[in-house]
Amino acid sequence: MLSWLKLNRLNFFPSVTSKIILAVVFLFFLIGFVSVLAFSPKESLISWEEVNVAPSALVRAAVRQNYLGFKTEKPLNQNQIKVLKVPSKGAGDLYAIDFNTPYLCGSGGCLYAVYTPEGRSVLSLLLNSKLPKGTPLFSIGEQTRNGFPCLVIAQPQVEEETVSRSRYCYEGRGFTLVNSSVTKGGA
Repeated sequence: MLSWLKLNRLNFFPSVTSKIILAVVFLFFLIGFVSVLAFSPKESLISWEEVNVAPSALVRAAVRQNYLGFKTEKPLNQNQIKVLKVPSKGAGDLYAIDFNTPYLCGSGGCLYAVYTPEGRSVLSLLLNSKLPKGTPLFSIGEQTRNGFPCLVIAQPQVEEETVSRSRYCYEGRGFTLVNSSVTKGGA
């Protein structure tokens, strides 16, 4: 009864039928909007998180394998490390590690490594993270091989706003470059 009272306040619609049609259209719009929000892809798959999302033994192994600090350098602060957790199809999660230190950078970029939960390195690359706005460095491909999703890694090119995307797929012992493409524009 209360809803009919609210519909009667809509005096700019001459008939009750018009008011009911308006209410039904609004209801379908609201349902559609909520559905789009609920089924949209989650951004967490491509966002870097604090180091505590990865097993601590894995992080220690990754630092030990990749950082050979000299006595004059500070020890690597593990709290500055960023991790991208990549879910798998039954083979255990993968962890992409951004060591986030200038000590592991060179002219080609900085070291990024991908590890299994057991601490086994399956991919190591020097990557330049200076990409056009909205272009993720790592993204998860649609293909899956040997239980792991393929990884798509973006890299800036010499020409402004041009990005190469390389697809790496798991081939038993590690990730192998499968194909690459170059596109104009970021995302």
